This record gives sequence, C-alpha cells and structure tokens, in this order.
Amino acid sequence: MPPKPQKPSTSKKQAEKKTQKVIEDKTFGLKNKKGAKMQKYIANIEKQVQSNARGNSAQLAAAARKKKEEEERDEMRDITKIFKPVQAMPKVIGAGRG
Repeated sequence: MPPKPQKPSTSKKQAEKKTQKVIEDKTFGLKNKKGAKMQKYIANIEKQVQSNARGNSAQLAAAARKKKEEEERDEMRDITKIFKPVQAMPKVIGAGRG
C-alpha cells in the first residue's frame, strides 16, 4: 500500500503570521516617522512581502501538481511494463533436432 500523501506543514494562519512578522521586522521603527516618502516606502515593503507570500504558495501548489502528474506517469509506465503484450518469438528452422 503506498504511503498517504502528507498535508503541507504550514496552514494559512501560520503563513499569515509569518508574513506579518516579516513586515514588522522590515518596517521596525519606521512607522513613527512623519512624511509621505516614508509612508510610501512602508506601503511598498508591505506589498512586496504579501505578493511574495502569495507567489510562494502558488509555486508550491504548481510543484505539487507537477510531482503528482509525474508519479501518475511513472505508475502508468510500470503498469504497461507488467502487462506488456507477449511478442511472438521468431521460428528458428533446423535447430534443436539433431
């Protein structure tokens, strides 16, 4: 019996916490600064981190889908090897009778 597929180790809540932590780390001490320039910088960093988080999950999903397709293809190859039709052996004339 094949092993059961494992679920991803991180849930949505954990991923959200991780992105918030990264945002806090990168903008530490900057939110108290005044000025539109700093606020734009902070907004830009937040967009980058959130888009990277979404991109990573999409890449992981695509990789999992590709791996599953590969496994199915390998399984079909194995099945075709097992149930390969028997080919007729060529007749050898005059051999074996002495």
